[in-house]
Amino acid sequence: MVDLGTDGLALVCRASAVTFALRTPTEQEALVAGFARFLNSLAEPIQILVRAEPVDLSPTIDRLLEDAPGLPHPALEAAARAHARFLAELAERRDLLAREVLVVLRQTNAQDAAGRLHRRAAEAATALGAAGVTLVVLDGPAAAECLGRCLDPSAPPRPEGLSGTDAPVTLARLTPGTPATNAGFR
Repeated sequence: MVDLGTDGLALVCRASAVTFALRTPTEQEALVAGFARFLNSLAEPIQILVRAEPVDLSPTIDRLLEDAPGLPHPALEAAARAHARFLAELAERRDLLAREVLVVLRQTNAQDAAGRLHRRAAEAATALGAAGVTLVVLDGPAAAECLGRCLDPSAPPRPEGLSGTDAPVTLARLTPGTPATNAGFR
């Protein structure tokens, strides 16, 4: 849960992407119809956010090269090294981006707002499942990490233990005269 203060609560979910272009026209129509049914069933506001951030393939390349000598067959080792070279060349030629699709459900401060949000997330997961989308509710630390990346994509990852899984994740509000550096998760 993300505590929005007087504005209520929000629940951040990560949605899987669906490869639309690789589907047949009939499959595409079915996906669009499933998504339309989901949108038409909404009684409360939601936000769908598609974001992209740069990807660093260096750790993957290093791991491939590190693990290659331990593979059980010389052909597998050669394939791992070739794949590492391919990834390195790809990273040199292109700006690589990872896309993330988030669905944010909001609920005003009402009785059992948290329970309502979880029920709405379960309903959304069922409805979006018909369109081939998997929806996963982020726990406290994952939501804090996700929001931190959204607010400052170039910052290093936040330390572990930012929030317990049962602790609410809140964003401190800026008040007039408060420096922006004091704003953050608490």
